[in-house]
Order: sequence, then C-alpha cells, then structure tokens
Amino acid sequence: MNLPLFSKKYNNPQSVITISSYPGQRDKSIKNLNAVAAYFSRLAPSLNSHLNTKGGKLIILAEKLKGEESFYEENGVLVVRCWTRNHPLYIFQLLFTAIKFSRVNKIFIQFEFNMFGKIFATGLLPLLLLLLRVFGKNTTILLHQVVDDLSSLGGHINLRKGSLKSGVLNNALRLFYTLTALFSSKIIVHENVLKERLKKVTHKPISVIPIGLGWFGEPYSNEGARKHLSIGDDTFVLLCFGFITWYKGSDWIVQETQKYLLSHPDANILLLLAGGESANLKDQAHYKEYYKNILEMVQNDTRIRLTGFVDDADVPYYFSVADIVLLPYRTQMSASGPLAVALEYEKPFLISSNISETLDAEDFEEALKHLNLSKQAVTFEMDNNTLFTKIDGLISRPETLERLKKLSAFVRKNRLWANVSKKFIDIIQS
Repeated sequence: MNLPLFSKKYNNPQSVITISSYPGQRDKSIKNLNAVAAYFSRLAPSLNSHLNTKGGKLIILAEKLKGEESFYEENGVLVVRCWTRNHPLYIFQLLFTAIKFSRVNKIFIQFEFNMFGKIFATGLLPLLLLLLRVFGKNTTILLHQVVDDLSSLGGHINLRKGSLKSGVLNNALRLFYTLTALFSSKIIVHENVLKERLKKVTHKPISVIPIGLGWFGEPYSNEGARKHLSIGDDTFVLLCFGFITWYKGSDWIVQETQKYLLSHPDANILLLLAGGESANLKDQAHYKEYYKNILEMVQNDTRIRLTGFVDDADVPYYFSVADIVLLPYRTQMSASGPLAVALEYEKPFLISSNISETLDAEDFEEALKHLNLSKQAVTFEMDNNTLFTKIDGLISRPETLERLKKLSAFVRKNRLWANVSKKFIDIIQS
C-alpha cells in the first residue's frame, strides 16, 4: 500500500497512530460495526486537537469498508483503511502500514473482542504488539474489555459454566492478557475493576481513565421528546439503551417489567428498550434464538417498546424522554457506554449490584458523599424484587429522583472529552 503525497505532513514525531475500528466517511452508522467505532469517532477530534497544540496530528488505521476510500482526511485527521477484519494476515496489513510512517513512534491501540475478527484473529493481537515493538514502535493499548472468567458470560457466548471448554478458554484468555501486557508499552482501562483483573497477570502499571462524555447532540425538551416518540405526558419512562444482549440483562428487565405490570395493571410506566441486534453476535445461532425470544416476549405488550437499532440522531430523543435509565447488567466486562450517555444527559440511573464497582471511581465516591447518597441508593439486586420497589419509591418521592439527577451532573463535569483526551495524550506521549 503506497501512501498518498498528502499523508507526508502527518509523518512527524509528534503525531500518533491509532489502530481502531472507525465509522465510514459516507456511512457514519455503527449498526454493522461495533461500540469501539462509535467510541473512537467521539474521542478522535479531542485527541487531534491536543496533538495539534504540540505540532502533531492523528492518524487512524481502520478496517476496510465497502464503498469507502483507502485514504482520506476528515476534520484534520488522516484515515487509512488498511486492514481486513477476520483476515489471517491482518496484523501484517497493520504492521506494514504503520512502519511507512517512519517518524511516528507512538501507537495507540483500541481493543475489544470481535473488533479484529473471531477467536483466531483476536489471538494474533499479542504478535502484532511484539512486531511493532521489534520495529521500534511504542504502543499504548486501551483494553475496553477485561474478562477473567468466561463462564460469567455463559448466556452471552453460549458457554456452560464448569465445562471443559470453559476451562480451556479461561486458560487461553489468561495467556492472551499476559502476552498483551508483556508486549505493550503502556496499558489503559476504563474501570478500576478491570485494572484489578489485569493485575492478576501483570505487574506493569495500569492507568484508569473513564469513558469521555459528549457523544451525542444537545437534549430536547421532555415535552418535545415525548411528542416525537408518541409517549404520554404522565407516563413514567424507564430506559434501557444499547444492543440487546444477555449480559446487559435485556431479557431479565423484560421479565421483571412484565411481572410488575401483572401485579400493578394500572401502573402508568413504559419500558423503552432502545437498541437492536448486537453487531458482533447477530450471525450466531444461540444469539438469533435469544433475540427471537425477546421479540416474542414484547410483541403484544403495549407498555414495553423495543425500538431496534437507534441512529445517533435519535439518541437525544430517548434520553430526553427518560425519567430514569436502568442498567440491569449480569456481569461487567467493560465500562458501560449507556451509563456514560446517562451521565452526559444528567439523567438519574439505577445499576445492578453486579457492576456496583463502577461507583468506586473517585469522582463517583466524591459525588455520593457530596449529595449524602449511599451506593445502595443507586443499585439493585437482580435476584429479588428490589428494582421496582426502588422505582416505586422514586415515583412517590421526586425529590430523591432529583438528587440522582444531581449525581449524574456532578460526575459529568469531570468526564467531558476535552478533559479525558488530555489524559490519554499525556500517557501516550510520556
């Protein structure tokens, strides 16, 4: 692959190469991509702004997409579409492109499972890190997901707890993280709980930077959003946002809502499942069956609305209309994007106790203390009926709901992209 002449201005020591999934120039939708593509498309402008102040520029090595150019500039960022997802030689596609930028030493790698492809492609990541090191590149890797026990994701990946396959894959996963840590120069994660898991396999320093905020557009008025989505003014709206998956508890929240409505037939609530099929799982048989079951569960229920994939332009409507955001996660393998969006729109939220370690972040602890709130005030157990007990309490005590809004607003101010991206640059260039 020969680089175009205009790319020469990017080839300087202050620039940074990022390896990431990235939305197309013509089609910005991530419907058939992944969460990393959405994430990095938001982070890139702020990263590039910080680099510009130091005379550098951002270069993105992204996957090849049908109908997209191999090279283009977008808002001062160079996008090079050079690697093929699931290709057995994708690491060499990346390596040979990266070394063409001979004066760029810093490489920032985004990683989540399935981003590069299936198991074989994913397993090649440590080799890519080793080869980049051999060629003198300094790599910082952002691990979006850290899993130390795949059986905790059993329903998500169709794996039986305690099976021989589970044991073999867990050992392989441990080796994967060990080699990834060994061959990378620096490691970043989004949550302390992910850091603690990685510390089991490496003594290398691990930095924690929260997900940045500022993903979507300005909120709409609650009244305007309700009119746009055809929701009554007096309806209490529960929002679950994101791809429909087992680990996010999509089936659980449907079942719990239906049980509640059965015993409270006059309750004026609406559950919005604002999401569609998982792009990473939609071709797998067990997931097709899971999603089909969800569709069947909600098809005749007027108080549960499954939207399908939500385009970026429509996201502000759903968060503007929400009275509370629910995160009924069964386990935590990454930081929660939907929680980040709830914070962005200063929305009250309730999270399952399975991801309560999210609240151990310094800014969350400070906010809870400042507002005289306990962690229990914003968490619920999934093995009993505490969720709707809490929801009923919030409906009857709007002043408590207001305090939860203030919690989100307090944390939001520390996590805007401009603040977060500077922390990334400081680590990458150190």
